[in-house]
Amino acid sequence: MSRKFIIIVSLTVLFMFLLTSIVFYSYLKNTSKNDFIDVGNQFTSQVSNFVKFWVKDQVRIVKGIAEDDRIIDACLNPENEDKVLLAENYLKKLHEKYPYYENLPIAIKSKNSISRNINGKNIVITNGTFFIDTVNGKTIGKGGMNYSYISEIFKGKSYFISEIYPSILRKNPIFVISAPIYHNSKIIGIAIVSPQMEYFTKLFVDSIKHGKTGYMIYLDESFQVIAHPNRDYILTKDKDIINISSNIISKIDKGQNLFEASYLGVDKYYYGKKINFEPGHYKYSEYVILAQEKSEVYKSAYFSIKPILFFGLIVSIIVIAIILLIADINYKEKKEEQLLEMNETLENIVEERTKNLKSMALRDGLTNLYNHQHIHKLLQNEINIAKKNKKPLTIIFGDLDLFKSVNDIYGHQTGDNVLKEISKIFKKNLRKDDIVGRYGGEEFLFVLPDSLLNEGVSLAERIRKEVEEFTFICDNSVKFNITVSFGVTELKDESKADFVKRSDLLLYKAKEEGRNRVVVG
Repeated sequence: MSRKFIIIVSLTVLFMFLLTSIVFYSYLKNTSKNDFIDVGNQFTSQVSNFVKFWVKDQVRIVKGIAEDDRIIDACLNPENEDKVLLAENYLKKLHEKYPYYENLPIAIKSKNSISRNINGKNIVITNGTFFIDTVNGKTIGKGGMNYSYISEIFKGKSYFISEIYPSILRKNPIFVISAPIYHNSKIIGIAIVSPQMEYFTKLFVDSIKHGKTGYMIYLDESFQVIAHPNRDYILTKDKDIINISSNIISKIDKGQNLFEASYLGVDKYYYGKKINFEPGHYKYSEYVILAQEKSEVYKSAYFSIKPILFFGLIVSIIVIAIILLIADINYKEKKEEQLLEMNETLENIVEERTKNLKSMALRDGLTNLYNHQHIHKLLQNEINIAKKNKKPLTIIFGDLDLFKSVNDIYGHQTGDNVLKEISKIFKKNLRKDDIVGRYGGEEFLFVLPDSLLNEGVSLAERIRKEVEEFTFICDNSVKFNITVSFGVTELKDESKADFVKRSDLLLYKAKEEGRNRVVVG
């Protein structure tokens, strides 16, 4: 075999090896890029759906505030400090439950200005400004028609999602979801929740990673960064970042989900989608993007080519085949693991939020008894069963005697503790099928299925006596007692409204006769 032949064969083999390596390297790079596209599509789709669910959750919360009787009553009587404080205390309790809100203010709709004394200072409140807040009055008198979440509601929107902007209170980034407060089909005010972008960022950005350099970004239609792992980028005025944001949004709007960009000398891939909220209810469209450095996207390709070059000419084809097989398996397993982990995280969050929403819809937040709406629903159901099966049904309408004096003398915190202890006494005395709910304030409604009038009277008298003998202790160790009055009646051939009205009149009679008694009718 001649040297020339050996050289030709060697050069041919080397050329084929190099050509095979180049082809395989290109294949690995293309595979890595396609993997990024698959992961980007999965991440942005799932996160987009969860963001929409989360926003719907916020809309449900703000609409629930707008429909609360205490809020409506305060808007109708903004100069009645007792009613305003009742609404304010309700909102503060809600704020404690959801601390990620910046503030839970109520804006008034009024032709005339009013004033409130806040921390010794007289604050003038005009149309569209806040007359209640949950931050110790720091935003009372602020807001107004210049804010989209105020003006759009007054134009007739059923709810509105504002742009991201620095908060009135601390200048930290927030956004606002608002809903109208109605009375007799007229807007009398606006309920507001204001999630902090720091909470949003922790939930939808910090918790979602891809590799070492992959992270989520949120932009809005005004080319602002609204959520980013680097908080300095949020609402930044940096022209380079705004230009990149503008370029990304332009491409997404044109249907191009994958694109490249460079910032501070780092080349990155971006995969983005527009979040489709309900049209007409938001200031700016929002976009969710997965970003990752190109070097990491192709990292597996870089590492995979080195063994091929190292093992040389003879084993190159075998090594390439093995690496190709392993690479495909690893890519799929890694992608499946990441998607399964992402799905599990999102499902857990959705499950927990759903449980909270169901509880909020049925239970009173203070006493954990059924709320006004649900006790009415349960009563109607029991009336239907009693009439169908020709069974007796008795209800008890109860009211704590002189409860306002407890709040005035010992404070609202003590008043809340009294309501909690009273509720425990109520539940302790009920049978398995008996039902009790907080009708409103210090009023309670008991529903006793398959119970005659005398059974209801016995239960009411037993509870009345136990409440009378119970000693309450406030924070300064002062002891006191309270009493309760009851009206007890049995169902006749009547509607739910008439049934409840009769028990209410009996309760009123108990009050007139001196309180701390059970009146039957």
